[in-house]
Amino acid sequence: MERKSLQGELKTLELISPDNRIVYLSNPSKTKTHEKTFLTAGLMLAVPAGFSQKDEKNGTIYTKHPYIEIVNKSIQAYMAKNESTHNAIFADTAKFWLNGMAKSMGKADIFKMWASDFDYYSDIKLKTVGNPDYLAYKDKDQKVVQSWWTWSGVSKKTGALVNID
Repeated sequence: MERKSLQGELKTLELISPDNRIVYLSNPSKTKTHEKTFLTAGLMLAVPAGFSQKDEKNGTIYTKHPYIEIVNKSIQAYMAKNESTHNAIFADTAKFWLNGMAKSMGKADIFKMWASDFDYYSDIKLKTVGNPDYLAYKDKDQKVVQSWWTWSGVSKKTGALVNID
């Protein structure tokens, strides 16, 4: 059985299904308006809920810290090719990671790599970029110094200046 009725501007099609349920089909443009209204109301309620979460600290960032000074001493030792200072500064368990490396390196391997720079390049310079930071993470008690440098040197083979940011 099918009945058609007009309710104001809303056109409604009333159908009775084989199991005797009444199904109403409304004008789609009006239904879309109602959907938009409900979506807008839902967003207005959800957005404040997203911002009402508590801030949680995962540690502290320092711009001045003794570990930053250790990194600066390491740079001086690198430039002076002083491996004994490097060995004294860093624990045997120290790990080093540079941009582009798939995994970190231990101290013996990184010192060999750093020393080889002077075999292939002359006039090596390091320029600080930004401020180094010491990050003391609460999670797993991790301690990290992040420092950024521009490395440059002249290739002994080609004479070309190489810059690594």
